[in-house]
Amino acid sequence: MNDTAKKSRITPIDGLRGFAVLVVFVYHTLGIQLSGDIGVDIFFTMSGFLISSQIFNEIKRTNTINIVKFYLNRIVRLIPAFLAVCVLYLAIYYCFGKYSYPANETADMTTMLSMIFMANIYLAQDLHPIPFLQHTWTLAVEWQFYIAWPIILLTLAKCGIKTKSLLAVLICAAILTIWILRMAGDRFLQFDGILLGSLIPLIKDYKFIVRLFKNRFSGLLIFCPAILVMVAFVFHYAQPYTTLPPKTVVSVMTMIAILYFTINYDSIYNNIFDNIPMRYFGKISYGLYLYHYPIAALMYSNGFDSKQLLVVGIIVAIPIADVSWRYLEEPLLKAWARSKSIMREQVIVPSDQITDDRHSSHTPVAH
Repeated sequence: MNDTAKKSRITPIDGLRGFAVLVVFVYHTLGIQLSGDIGVDIFFTMSGFLISSQIFNEIKRTNTINIVKFYLNRIVRLIPAFLAVCVLYLAIYYCFGKYSYPANETADMTTMLSMIFMANIYLAQDLHPIPFLQHTWTLAVEWQFYIAWPIILLTLAKCGIKTKSLLAVLICAAILTIWILRMAGDRFLQFDGILLGSLIPLIKDYKFIVRLFKNRFSGLLIFCPAILVMVAFVFHYAQPYTTLPPKTVVSVMTMIAILYFTINYDSIYNNIFDNIPMRYFGKISYGLYLYHYPIAALMYSNGFDSKQLLVVGIIVAIPIADVSWRYLEEPLLKAWARSKSIMREQVIVPSDQITDDRHSSHTPVAH
């Protein structure tokens, strides 16, 4: 496909994001075994791909990365809705108090705000300072990645580690190290899915990968089986028949799906995710992920059954997420985009350019 046909946004990824949030939503309401944790790994792999694509492209294009701008972009995208869910939590806490929350629940503001950076650390130590916000451990994982990753990449470039092949080898070594430590009992390192996603922009232009996924049978023989395997693990059909780690398998299947999307823009198979309902849930996915859990946990702690949790989640959490996107998240993102052109003070961290030992490609737009 020539450059004029390439898209700046890979829309099936929005639908895949919608699928992932629905998996988590159904898990926290109907309680399908393991699926919520696996849905999170789909998110992690997509995040690694989108963020790393932007970083690699900026370093290649400008020989620098604006660290402050990168952090501000993440703050504007993630913090407002997080603060909104904290307000929702406080409102429920002070309106219903002990009748709604277990005895160990707290409304301490400092602890609440720390969750977005430290919830995974609390979880790894079996600490639950705010159980109704413990789902924010995924945000903590992503924030720790966002803080460290651009600095690591720029440092590697300054040390002469520039080619995509070498970076891919180092990322694979890091993933292998995480897997070994996990088998040894580590509960903190949850970055393997993000790093698997970060491999995609480094390998997607290799001739072997392009030929493999451009094959006219790749949709039937690669993409569809990957999605079926993902679904089998998400809904716990595969686990009784294999000892393969579900999180790793689903991250790899997500990686295969994204590679297929990036190489086959107009494939009919993309419509599995590139459709209006899936893209809609992808659009509101961040808000839905944030808001649904405290609502579901509140109902669960007060004796509601799973079907009631699902119904209330649908009629309460989804509309709240929609309103959050329309009147909080999207307006702030648009205002921030307008303000970028007039920002005067910037901190630039220079580096040598990351060189591409294959072919350059477009960068997807991160959500």
